[in-house]
Amino acid sequence: AISLDLNFGCPAKLVNRHDGGASLLRQPDRVYQAVKAVAEALDGAIPVTAKIRLGFANRRLAVACAQATEAGGAARLVVHGRTRDEGYRPPAHWEWIGKVRHHLSIPVVANGDIWTLEDYWKARTLSGCCDVMLGRSALADPWLAPRIRYWQQTGERLAETTWEMRASVLQEYAALQRQHLPDRVVVSLVKQWLAQMRQGNAEADQHFQRLKRLTDLDALLGSLTPSASSLAAYEPA
Repeated sequence: AISLDLNFGCPAKLVNRHDGGASLLRQPDRVYQAVKAVAEALDGAIPVTAKIRLGFANRRLAVACAQATEAGGAARLVVHGRTRDEGYRPPAHWEWIGKVRHHLSIPVVANGDIWTLEDYWKARTLSGCCDVMLGRSALADPWLAPRIRYWQQTGERLAETTWEMRASVLQEYAALQRQHLPDRVVVSLVKQWLAQMRQGNAEADQHFQRLKRLTDLDALLGSLTPSASSLAAYEPA
């Protein structure tokens, strides 16, 4: 491992009921103690990083929790621009990430609702962060990150991700999973990822509606009709 990341941002009820994830954001000292214990155990072998939300029920302790990660020894902090109670409801409060960043000396990474190039630029502008983390959007569009990088490097836009490209990555994913899991499980996993791809993409939603009742893996994969040539054409020179 090149680093060890502590996730204080998980909003899952099961995790929070067992006093994990975002539930710790109600007590900044516990965040500090957790980061400090891991950093001391690693003794500089690899960096410790952390991720938080803006709080649990409100943003009152956002800065305190962020400062606790730095004081404990975190080398970098990712901040998701919502509280735990806000879940994934838009909007993400990128400007609040900026407020947190002003109180830290370690790098801060903005996270939350970065679905497009325009979102990326707005998140950077409002937060003042140099870097962003993609989560659900990387599943919705696996080519969003390279499209952002290409825009950074050239100022130009790559073409939007086609259905053929999405289908190709789903087929590759299924082939890898099939080596270790029963077909019925792989069918479920492929459908889950395809459901994620529906975000903001009407064509992917149409394919999901067409394929969601298929239960045979070979039939499902055969219906994706990928085109490998579209992937090769997409790669920047």
